[in-house]
Amino acid sequence: MKKYLLLLGSLMLSMSMNAQMYLGGTFSFVSEEVPSNDGKTTATSFTFAPNFGYALTDMWSVGLELEYTTGDLFTAKVGKYNLFYDANTGSRLNKRITTFGVAPYVRCKFIRKNLVDVFVDGGVGYVNVNNGTNNASVFTLAFQPGILLNVTKHLSFVTSLGTVAFATSTTDEAGSPTYNNFLFGLSSLKEMEFGLFYNF
Repeated sequence: MKKYLLLLGSLMLSMSMNAQMYLGGTFSFVSEEVPSNDGKTTATSFTFAPNFGYALTDMWSVGLELEYTTGDLFTAKVGKYNLFYDANTGSRLNKRITTFGVAPYVRCKFIRKNLVDVFVDGGVGYVNVNNGTNNASVFTLAFQPGILLNVTKHLSFVTSLGTVAFATSTTDEAGSPTYNNFLFGLSSLKEMEFGLFYNF
């Protein structure tokens, strides 16, 4: 028993010696032309996503991301995933939605080369969506690869490269069905998000 306690203590000490806090996040603004009854109109959305985490080792980290989005139905994304995009035109185009989400994750840096780290985040998330009339709840299980550029010891830039995710959503409307979505794809240049992190 003492042997196992010593091993556990040694492991925890090793992890704490390698531990490093980081704090940062992403900011994005989207403006694009979308179809409407009059031909085309401009839809916009704004997202702010603070993110903080704890590096357990050089390879493994745990973190938490919060996300706030407000925007037109056509451009606003839900927890990074555009689940509510609707090709219908007309009145729905004029609706704006507001979302708030929380997503704990585990990060694995599987490639480390000079100033560049390639990683994948795996985690779960919950997002509340409000369109001014109804609320929706979205639960996600997702894996998201990305790249870290370590400019200095304390400053890093990050970008995500795509998403593999399963999401299920329900609304508070009576009799509303549950929607399940499987998402897979790489980010286009327009969809890529860039963030800044400070490492303590």
